[in-house]
Amino acid sequence: MSKSGVVPKDLAEWITVRARTLTELAQAIEEISEGDRDDRTAWVLNLLEESAELESHTRRMVHLLTAYALRERIASATVVAKRSNVTITGAQNRAGSALAQDVWAEVWPAKG
Repeated sequence: MSKSGVVPKDLAEWITVRARTLTELAQAIEEISEGDRDDRTAWVLNLLEESAELESHTRRMVHLLTAYALRERIASATVVAKRSNVTITGAQNRAGSALAQDVWAEVWPAKG
């Protein structure tokens, strides 16, 4: 398989930091789920809070990677959609979303 180019350092570093954050959140979720189940309200709300945080970080990563793949012509919208389990329109909308733009500007302030 031929190589398609080097991953930008800024992107790789941003993903690495987010991956660590996701790992920490997943560990917190596991700890809560295995923890004290005598207080149903605390158990559910603590899981909800950590899970929502994990979802938020994951969503930012998916939007960034979708935008990067399409903007840099790494793959077609069809391939990106298939890999991210959305429709082609969904992938295109995700890439052009305000969230994708915000995260893009976070990783590459000058490229915004």
